[in-house]
Order: sequence, then C-alpha cells, then structure tokens
Amino acid sequence: MKKRHLAIALIATLISTQVFAASEKVNAGYYSSINLHGHTNPALSNGAPPATDITVVDSAGAVIHAVVPNSPINDTLTPAPPYNVDHIYNDIYSGNTFIQLTDVNGSVFYGNYVWSRAVLNVSSDGSGHFAVTEIA
Repeated sequence: MKKRHLAIALIATLISTQVFAASEKVNAGYYSSINLHGHTNPALSNGAPPATDITVVDSAGAVIHAVVPNSPINDTLTPAPPYNVDHIYNDIYSGNTFIQLTDVNGSVFYGNYVWSRAVLNVSSDGSGHFAVTEIA
C-alpha cells in the first residue's frame, strides 16, 4: 500500500512538473506591438499570423497598463497614437489568455481570460472609473 501511494505521488509530481514547464514556455512566448521582445512585428512580416493576437485599445484618455501575468507583457498604453493600441501576440498558443488591465497606480480594474482574437476597448467616464468592452 505504501509503495502504491509513493508511485501515485511520483506520477502526480511528474505530471505537474511537465504542465508547469509547458505553461512557462507559453508565458515566455508572449510579445506585443509595444514591446516586441526580439520578435518581428507580425503586421510587417509575410509569414503566417500569430496564434494569438489580442488587441487592447485605450479610449479612456488616461494611461493604462496591459499585463499578462508571469510573462514579459507589462505594456503602457497612452491616450496618444501609436501607443493607444497594443496587440498582444503569441506564435504557438491559441487558447484563452488571462489579461489584467491596471490604472497608472497599478490598481487592477479588469482581470479576465479572453479569447485569442479578442479586442478590448477601455473607456472612462472621466472620474477615474474604467469600463472594458470585449469585442469579438
């Protein structure tokens, strides 16, 4: 019985290690139009489109941050073009991505999983309250 529990624990450890390593690889694969992190901007290449292309639009008239936790994505969006639009890319992962949007002080006003082709439009009523509309 003791050997059986040990074998089950060993198998569970191996599986969780592989899942963790895979998620680290996916998280490291994110880059954006604001911070390419050594990648070529897909909009300028003739290759296949990336598996993930999430668009965040700052229509709020305020500085906001788009963050994919545990990844290189921590982008600052401003009200002025070209930094009022951010495309978050991943070449290999096409599943849902957890995105956080924060204000200039780092307070999270949006945190959710979004589809790999989502468009998030951020607006404000002018009093510091943000509204996020997911298109697509």
